[in-house]
Amino acid sequence: MRMGIISCVVVTLWISAIGMQTKKHPIQSFLIDPKMPGTFIAFEKVGSRSPVFLGEGSTGIWLSIHNNYRVPIEVPTYGVEKQGEVGMVYDTVSLETSVSANSVPGHHIDVSGTSRLDPGETLIFSIPAEDLPQSAYLRVRFHFDGEDSATKGGPAPFHFAVIYGTAVGEHSRQ
Repeated sequence: MRMGIISCVVVTLWISAIGMQTKKHPIQSFLIDPKMPGTFIAFEKVGSRSPVFLGEGSTGIWLSIHNNYRVPIEVPTYGVEKQGEVGMVYDTVSLETSVSANSVPGHHIDVSGTSRLDPGETLIFSIPAEDLPQSAYLRVRFHFDGEDSATKGGPAPFHFAVIYGTAVGEHSRQ
């Protein structure tokens, strides 16, 4: 009888231990919203804009870059003369030739820095409308906080947030 009780207790403890091991603990996603990309650029509006660089037109496209990661990211920015606005360092790549067209005359940014976007934060910026034709895409390079320097394995990886000209084309033609 005593052996039966001990066996029963051992079996009960064993079943409890197995149950605790297989109990699913939710794993927190690296993304805040798993339905959205980690970092993405969205269209905001088209409107009149004061040119920042020589040769820019007066029509601008306002875009926003979103950090959907649970860690901070940093994006390259520069100051503009209007208070509260930030200039974004970006390049435009042609879909037809796959050639980067970031060497637009007058768009030389000698002094730039970075802006930190904490998890869930958004930064709005404007570009001249002519910089994003329907046959191209705009990309903004970013890195995760602390990832901007080389490691023993080599240089830090490149990450890009992208928006296609076709995504804003119908709005900018109105």
